[in-house]
This record gives sequence, C-alpha cells and structure tokens, in this order.
Amino acid sequence: MLGKIRSEVSKKGPTALIILGVLTILSLYNNFYKQFTRFHFPSRSVNRKTVIETGKVKFSSGNELSFKNRYKSSETVTKSGSKLTVTGKYEGNIDPKLRPYLKKDSYHIEIDTARSGFDIDPKFSVVYPVAFKRFLYFMPVGNLFDNKKWEIVTKNQEFSCSYQLFLKAEKDYVSLICSGIVGGSNAAMLGEVVLNKGLNGFRSTELEITVEDQFKVSTWNFSEEFLK
Repeated sequence: MLGKIRSEVSKKGPTALIILGVLTILSLYNNFYKQFTRFHFPSRSVNRKTVIETGKVKFSSGNELSFKNRYKSSETVTKSGSKLTVTGKYEGNIDPKLRPYLKKDSYHIEIDTARSGFDIDPKFSVVYPVAFKRFLYFMPVGNLFDNKKWEIVTKNQEFSCSYQLFLKAEKDYVSLICSGIVGGSNAAMLGEVVLNKGLNGFRSTELEITVEDQFKVSTWNFSEEFLK
C-alpha cells in the first residue's frame, strides 16, 4: 500500500508527501504498539462462522469424486492453560457424498499448544482431511513483531509446520506451510489466518490441503469467515 502511494508522491507534490508521512507514522506506531501485545485465546469464546469447503479426490482406479460444502458453524473454544478444546456443530449444506466419511453434524477437537510435538490421529480421513484444521490454533507465543517465525514438529519428526506472523496496517495475519507424512500418507498444507482486532481470535482462515496415499490423491480448499 505505501509503495503505491510513494509512486504518486512525485505527481501530487507536498500534499501527497504529507499523507505518506502520516501513513508511515501510523504503520510504525501499529508495529511498535503490537510489540507489547501478545496473542491470547480467552478462557471461553463462542464464534459463528461461514464455511465453504471444496474438494476433489482422484482414485488410482481412475474414478473421481468432487465435493462442495457450504454451511454455518456455531463454535465454542475453551482454554485451560495450554490446552484448547474446540467444539462445534454444522448447520447447512453438506455434500451427500461425504456422509460415509462425516457421520456426525458436530466436531470436537482437543489441542495442547505447549507440547514440543503435536498429534493428529493417524486414522484420519484422506478423502476428507478436515483433521488438519487443528494446526490453525498454534498461534505465536510471546511478544508480537512483524516477520516473527516459529515451527512445530511431530514427535516422530515426520511432519512439520512453519509459521510466520505479518503485522500490517490493513490486517494482521499468520501464514503457514506444512508438509511430511501422517499415518503413512504424504501431506502438504498452505494456509493463512487473519487475526481479529483484539488479537484473541480469528477473522478468517484459508487452507489448501493435499493428501496422498497409495490409492488416492485428495485436494481440498477450506475457507472460513467469522461473523461479528
């Protein structure tokens, strides 16, 4: 954003220079203020969000399945120490072809963010790899600063996620890149988590997940918008 404004300074003279100076000061203040702030999940929060999920599964037999879900979710996040519990219920359109893999209209996730390693059930569904959404919750620890980086690795060292925090005037967000082996399947994930203004939850999340085993390749996009 500032780069575009700088390109206009020479065209619009002193007025544009003043605007650029004000925006620069605001950007510096934004980063300075957040250096003394920490991200924190509250002890309990209730969120409403709109979710869109699209997926495609290609089988070694040559068959393909395509899926699309669009629903709202009422989700409760509770925190006790380093432990998070996420529970929610689907309310909307779930692709009927997913019913063999999604037998409930609710979910329950338990996460310990302080452990040196993290777990995902090796029996997760490759067709519907929603289990990987748990990695959204490993948010930065300690004071915040632009370009802050951290990493988590499984106990067996076969799967890892790298995170990077960006503090920008328009939004604060975390990017993540994950790859490795889970339950004998190759998995890769790219994502972005936009933090809310209070730095105690999310505004939106985007995930692209690809999982491959000896019989199929599953590719999914998960998008969430949190409602105010």
